[in-house]
Amino acid sequence: MFFPGQLRALREFRRVLKSGGRLGVSIWRVSQTSKIEAAMAELGISNPRPPGWITEADALSTILTTAGFTDVRVDESPHMFRYASRDQ
Repeated sequence: MFFPGQLRALREFRRVLKSGGRLGVSIWRVSQTSKIEAAMAELGISNPRPPGWITEADALSTILTTAGFTDVRVDESPHMFRYASRDQ
């Protein structure tokens, strides 16, 4: 999730969901983002983490619960993204 004010935004998501509605989100793990950041640094591209960066399942579960979601379930499904070139 890449937006500042996560808790406020998630509370708004919760507010506008109809009764019984579901929310699905996706996050990147630290190990993969650190590789991307390292590659960008080699190319001289500065990329500080934006506010609102969540990389851990427990942190995601906590903020969703705090925002008022119930029956929160976080499933981890690791994927590796490989690019043929930096232009991709």
